[in-house]
Amino acid sequence: MVEAVRHRAMSPAKTAAERKAAERQRHKEAGRTAVTVHVRPEYVPVVRALEAKLQRREKRKRGPAP
Repeated sequence: MVEAVRHRAMSPAKTAAERKAAERQRHKEAGRTAVTVHVRPEYVPVVRALEAKLQRREKRKRGPAP
């Protein structure tokens, strides 16, 4: 275990751009797509509720199909 910690400490730190690129790659591999939307003020609560629903769905562990 000490070997693994030492190895991690020896690797050079990633730049912010490298960390962001790795994050984007993880999302791509998971099949997710970044989306930017412009919404009228009266629809903001609806869109936030939908986004929260999608976040909950993604966090939920998926079991075997029935």
